[in-house]
Amino acid sequence: MNCLYEKASKMLRSECQRLMLVGFVVSGLDSGFLSAQQTKVQYETGMSSLTPSKGVSGGCAKPEKLNNLCVDIAERVEEPIESPFAYRYERLVHEAACADPEKDSEDLINRKIQSMWVKLDPKCNNANFDVPRGSVLKYSILTRNYDFISLAAEIWKVNLNAIDPSDNRTLLDYIQKEAERNKGTKAQTILKGYYKTLRELGAKHRSEL
Repeated sequence: MNCLYEKASKMLRSECQRLMLVGFVVSGLDSGFLSAQQTKVQYETGMSSLTPSKGVSGGCAKPEKLNNLCVDIAERVEEPIESPFAYRYERLVHEAACADPEKDSEDLINRKIQSMWVKLDPKCNNANFDVPRGSVLKYSILTRNYDFISLAAEIWKVNLNAIDPSDNRTLLDYIQKEAERNKGTKAQTILKGYYKTLRELGAKHRSEL
């Protein structure tokens, strides 16, 4: 089921995406979230050194559209009710890839986003983020943003195996580290859910690449 394009309320889409990724409900994870005051983030653009995923030849990549991406991932800024998107970070990603949900097919949108992702390799910088100029995917894990990681992995199908030079880890390595750091907590349970599902979607450890 593709939650993003369901004719459903934003709340339902959000829940659907979360369940689609982790496979079960884990409640009471407020302690795992960073507060808005803690999430003053600077977006930076990196260049991927990995093989591009199948995308659109030539493609479109507008880095200026992603200036507030990390802040929006952390704060989950909602779009107006008439918007085709649930959250502003969805719109930013689409605009950066020149993807129009009103005109483009779902397949074309995803291919445009994949191509943009390879070219820009979105990064986040934050004093509370333990990976300097780290992947936005890792940052979405840190901030427990179910929706963003679900969209990126399950729907947009972006590269899950980039290695950040600052920590020399892939996304899967980072999730494993976070799960160990949160051992015995509810956060560990949900991180294990991320690990299992992302593994099934093709995420790998650095040692496997």
